[in-house]
Amino acid sequence: MTIDYESSSANITEDESLLTMDDLTNVYNEVIKIMSRNGMRLYKDAYWNGLNDRVLKRYR
Repeated sequence: MTIDYESSSANITEDESLLTMDDLTNVYNEVIKIMSRNGMRLYKDAYWNGLNDRVLKRYR
């Protein structure tokens, strides 16, 4: 990456690509897999906590 400060505004250019398209696809798939797993875990925890709150509210 190159940043040119000599002009009136800073110009940023990429010299060469660091990752191939296959590498980017693998990274993308891993991110999606992790987000899905964490999202489902978060949903289950929130659902369970909501059920517990409703049950506890009955006995107050």
